[in-house]
Amino acid sequence: MKIKQKIFLLIFFLTFGTFSFCDAKAALTLVETGTEREKIISIESTGQFGLVFKASINGGIAEWYDLVNDPDKTRNLHQGGNGMIGAVWGNANPTIDFPDDPKLYFSVAGYPDQQPELTAVENTPSRVVIKTVGHPLLDWGVATSVLCTTYYYIYPDGKIYLSFTTHYDNSVTLKPGSWRYFIYIYDPYYVASDNVYNVGWKLCNNHQCPEADWFSSFAYQFMYWNSEQTADRGLSDWTKASALLVPASDPLVGGYNFHSWDHWKHLSYNYVGSTSIPADSTYTFNFLVQLGTQGSLLLPDINSALVAEPIANAYLDNPTPPSEDLIAPAPPSGFTVL
Repeated sequence: MKIKQKIFLLIFFLTFGTFSFCDAKAALTLVETGTEREKIISIESTGQFGLVFKASINGGIAEWYDLVNDPDKTRNLHQGGNGMIGAVWGNANPTIDFPDDPKLYFSVAGYPDQQPELTAVENTPSRVVIKTVGHPLLDWGVATSVLCTTYYYIYPDGKIYLSFTTHYDNSVTLKPGSWRYFIYIYDPYYVASDNVYNVGWKLCNNHQCPEADWFSSFAYQFMYWNSEQTADRGLSDWTKASALLVPASDPLVGGYNFHSWDHWKHLSYNYVGSTSIPADSTYTFNFLVQLGTQGSLLLPDINSALVAEPIANAYLDNPTPPSEDLIAPAPPSGFTVL
């Protein structure tokens, strides 16, 4: 081999070798500890991202790590007491039948009768499927007549296909906002007096960046860290991560609702309209979360609609989780009366 070729290869591998090797070898690993309400399932995509599910918050995601830029996991990007990604059964505008703001991915510490299910139903290097089952939590107890089942189909490239099903033993009347699916995230910069769309996590959609219309219907939403406007508090390099939220086609879900308080934000979609649900029926809706970051050849850097839109369109064209053998198939969106 000629000396010029050797020099070229040396420069190439010094420049790209680390990223190429990590991305090419990316595979999912799973570690499970504890039992029952103390059960924890930790998932990593090699050198890409890490997620931690905890039964103590009804099976929700308690931790998210950007392993590309934080390989030692020094910064949990979520840091919350509630689940980071998923769905809330009631929240701000609850059902008429349960008027005290029911929640799903919430601490079960004060609910001794709640026994959440957190299970890895599929565990391979190319896909992990997590199943969670639990009842919504109310101020006065547990809504045992409502049962929520969520499947998370997780892939090494940061795609997470979610299928959320609610079964109703009794008939209920839903008010607008009764379902909300979301990415709920810690924001060390944001306080309520700030411009909520620009500072800290910058929230965008397929029409606006930053978002400015709270209740329009958006095909997708995404967020990334606004390094330019966080330097005054020493937080410009707090994270390089990003994320995208895409709902599957669903006539009942489409209203956007920005909801935040000091140091917390989320992207979300609400149920729209008022509907009576018959007894012994289920409702399912599906959506995609794409995790992203800077510096990866596998995860996208979701900092514009140019990056987000092809991912969103591919999911909307085919929202079925890819697999050669669907061990845990996702049900279609919509109602089923049993």
